[in-house]
Amino acid sequence: MAALGVPLPLLLGWTHGYCPFGAPLLDGTDPVGALAALLAAPRALGLPPRLYWPNAPADGPLMDLLAACTPRRAAYWPHTRGLLDLTAHAPEARNAYLDHLSGPRRRKLRRARALLEADGPVLFEILEAPADLEAALDSYVGLEAAGWKGRAGTGLGQRPEEAAFLRAALADLGAVGAVRVVRLRRGERTLAAAIVPVTGAEAWVLKIAHDEAQPEAAPGVQLVHRLTEAVLSGAWGIDRIDSCAPPDFALGSTFWTERRPIAHLLIEAGRDPLFPVARRLERARESVARARLTSRTGRSAPAAPASPPRPAP
Repeated sequence: MAALGVPLPLLLGWTHGYCPFGAPLLDGTDPVGALAALLAAPRALGLPPRLYWPNAPADGPLMDLLAACTPRRAAYWPHTRGLLDLTAHAPEARNAYLDHLSGPRRRKLRRARALLEADGPVLFEILEAPADLEAALDSYVGLEAAGWKGRAGTGLGQRPEEAAFLRAALADLGAVGAVRVVRLRRGERTLAAAIVPVTGAEAWVLKIAHDEAQPEAAPGVQLVHRLTEAVLSGAWGIDRIDSCAPPDFALGSTFWTERRPIAHLLIEAGRDPLFPVARRLERARESVARARLTSRTGRSAPAAPASPPRPAP
């Protein structure tokens, strides 16, 4: 970390574009002991006694564990993202989950669905079999290539190494039933698709794309709507779906009423006399980054970027 010209080393949690959740993986049989060992490791290895975890959960079990281990910590770039969480809803109340949608919103959804099905019935699928996943990924790559990502040169079809990584990940996860591809399909044509890894009873929207040829039919919106209905009905036995969405991205939050607080966390790992300095420097760097975003976009920048701002050279 370097802020205001003062370098101060820290250990950065591993994250990337396919990992928008910065919680460390801890032994489930002894999470307190595992976290204590993680916090003790930097000192034992002669490394900086401070950790930085991008895109970490800002509440819940991890924060409870941190409080039990009593390290000092600070949060930066806090924001929330859309989350479907049925654990607080009784089974008999799940049928009313989407009642928050307004009348105009419901009418718009019905019109869009009718438009999408004007050329033939549209099938909603949750694919799990490894052979189906491989074919679905090919369709997904084509869907991206035909849309704005293809025009911008950022689609998977234009990034062979990234496509190969995702193909290998789907093969490995599919072999143990830990990923799904959800999609809308008319005949052999994929209209919208999402790649959704699964951990226990929780799913994560890793990537999503839709056919842009008929924007008024909103196939991406309809995919999330149909996915929500499937989970509410019990057709897919999970309790939560994390949208993994960037700040201000409305697709998941349109249907999902829960929110997951996210922040970049600076954590003291053992006794660190310089932790107060690191905390102030990171706060200063956050303020400078916010000011730069505001001046560039012409509006305030209350939400976090997908990854921590890079230190100035």
